[in-house]
Amino acid sequence: MSALHYSRLSGGLRESEMEETYLYHKLEAMRIVNSKVTNSATGTSDGCLSLIAGLALAEGGMGDPTAAEAHINGLCTLIDMKHPEEWQHRFYGMLQRIILMAGSYIAASRDPSLESHIIETDDMTLCYPHPYFTKPTSALLSTAQVQATSLSPFYLTSTPCLEACKADVEGEVLFNVLDRLTSMCFSPNYHNSDEAVSLLLSDTESYISSLLFQPDSPSSSPTKPSTNKRHHSKKSTRKGHPYSQTPPIYYPSSSRAWAAAGYLYTHLILSPLWSQVNQDETIDPDLLWYLLHTLQDELTKTEQAMKIGAYSQELWIWKVIIAAYAIDVSLNNQRNDLTEDNQELHELFDGASSATPPPTQTTIWPGLIHTGVSTPSSSTSQAESDGSFPEFDNPTQKYGSAGPQEQNHIPATSPPPRDYLYSLQLFFNQKIATWSQTTQIIDWHGARQMLGRIVWPGRSSAQMMEQLAGLEMEVRVLWTEAVFTGQG
Repeated sequence: MSALHYSRLSGGLRESEMEETYLYHKLEAMRIVNSKVTNSATGTSDGCLSLIAGLALAEGGMGDPTAAEAHINGLCTLIDMKHPEEWQHRFYGMLQRIILMAGSYIAASRDPSLESHIIETDDMTLCYPHPYFTKPTSALLSTAQVQATSLSPFYLTSTPCLEACKADVEGEVLFNVLDRLTSMCFSPNYHNSDEAVSLLLSDTESYISSLLFQPDSPSSSPTKPSTNKRHHSKKSTRKGHPYSQTPPIYYPSSSRAWAAAGYLYTHLILSPLWSQVNQDETIDPDLLWYLLHTLQDELTKTEQAMKIGAYSQELWIWKVIIAAYAIDVSLNNQRNDLTEDNQELHELFDGASSATPPPTQTTIWPGLIHTGVSTPSSSTSQAESDGSFPEFDNPTQKYGSAGPQEQNHIPATSPPPRDYLYSLQLFFNQKIATWSQTTQIIDWHGARQMLGRIVWPGRSSAQMMEQLAGLEMEVRVLWTEAVFTGQG
């Protein structure tokens, strides 16, 4: 990996101090792999599989796609020999990303539309061709029938509907894993695969987090003239950081918005179906703000593209519905909590004023429990009456970071203020009405078919109908109110 990084920055390994080190470790890794694959137990171990994946990535990045493909083929065969219960202690997400990157190099070498290019940096001209990151094809990684839950879906490209989502490789990965998780809940053997589902959930959480908090791509900036006097037959006019040399696109990657919607879909829609597998589903309110802001910004930027058909209308409404449902759940929980708090206050005033009230637990978000002492606060009531809620410009700022205070009326983790949630609810309801007017789809049945082209719980299992009935009713009411209010 160090040699691959070095070649990216300096133009290659030929006649460099890194070349000898790279060749030594490469041969040593191949020797270890050859000694392990002769035994079925050691050949499918995490260490052996990680070495093969690293070799595939290094060979592909160094410009030898043939060797990289050979490593990938052997890796798929070994993975197919591994049982799902043996994948408990691996590094979640990392191995899949390495395989995906190695496959992208192989796919780039086969793409005739991509031309090798030279990148010019501050101090030297890079004559080493770097392939673009290209989506791996399903044929590239289908040499072995990989089991459904052994490697997770992080390198498979069979999504519910590629024409509907129009996603890049990150979006395809996300939609594929959500579709698999949804279908596993309705499979007859679902209750017998709790361990596999838990493993897949952990991988999904890791992957979504990597998309949510990935750093922004470095912007290309002018550089100083090169002091290298060597001349090359082919010059590139593009300068700057090597990782910023991808071709410009009309609409920037919205993988962060996909991950935001995917996180809400995972925790709010699929969570009840996994009650026997993962009962401690929590969404931090600060994270909720960040997710809703991310979706709000992305939907605003892509609205015009959606109207003219340049952006997937199915994907656009899927994100709108997910965000609107998350706000509806939050408002309902806050109303329930307000009723419970009023009852606790009445009980508190009816009791002895000198007695210390017992600790109470209040659900402030689905699965998120706040334990504390219920105390009356006149300033809190005043803030609610005059609508003066605190401003939270930074969604990632924690409420409890200001240090201890004599009276802290906002708990360390609190839901967004209701007034702000109502404004967001109005925003997403308007987007639902806009989409309905654009597509001429008014009824919920037609909208549900569009959501199903991305990912949405099905109705095939009778035992899940009771759990899905509440979700269907809430989303149907939400849709109907937004559409007919927008028409009025």
